[in-house]
Amino acid sequence: MKKQTTPPAPVSPVSLAWSGRALRESMVQAALYLESAFERQIDWYHQRKRSKARLSRALRALALLAFIGGGLTPLAGMALPGLFGRAGLEPGGAASLLIGIAAACLAFDRFFGCSSTWLRYVTAALSLESQLERFRYEWPRRSLAAGEELAPRDAERLVRFFQETAAAMRKTVEEETSAWVAEFHANLLRLERDLTSRRVPGRRKAA
Repeated sequence: MKKQTTPPAPVSPVSLAWSGRALRESMVQAALYLESAFERQIDWYHQRKRSKARLSRALRALALLAFIGGGLTPLAGMALPGLFGRAGLEPGGAASLLIGIAAACLAFDRFFGCSSTWLRYVTAALSLESQLERFRYEWPRRSLAAGEELAPRDAERLVRFFQETAAAMRKTVEEETSAWVAEFHANLLRLERDLTSRRVPGRRKAA
């Protein structure tokens, strides 16, 4: 049984020859390099989104169950008063605890951005996949239009097309990262504001 060999990694455009007979092959290698960069970035988002999706779903499900349990606990206490008495619990206290658990799950999700990050990763991956699909069709079309023997002017247009496509990919990643930074900063400010507002009444009472 033959071992499967992985194809060699595409060569960076900086290391390619951009003149003479090697010009056409350099264009092909540059296109493969850009396509590989797209695939790596898309795979990164798909891999990271799985953990965020699992955690987000778990937190939302736990919050929903706790909230429903908190709402049904007083009714269960009226229907089965002896059940809570034997367990040493009060229906009102148990309901407050469950609703507090639900609120804590939602607060954890909001502060660490599990759901929002999951959605951003999905959106970014879809945008990159759309850009990659466009590049896979646009590159052969432009290559055919340029002809077998590339003139310097046609080669320059193709290189500019590669540069613009790479810049669009980078812009998508930077916008997603900037959104994460802004959200994380806003969550920190919100947490600091909440903690400060809870400390102030205690200080006034002590005074």
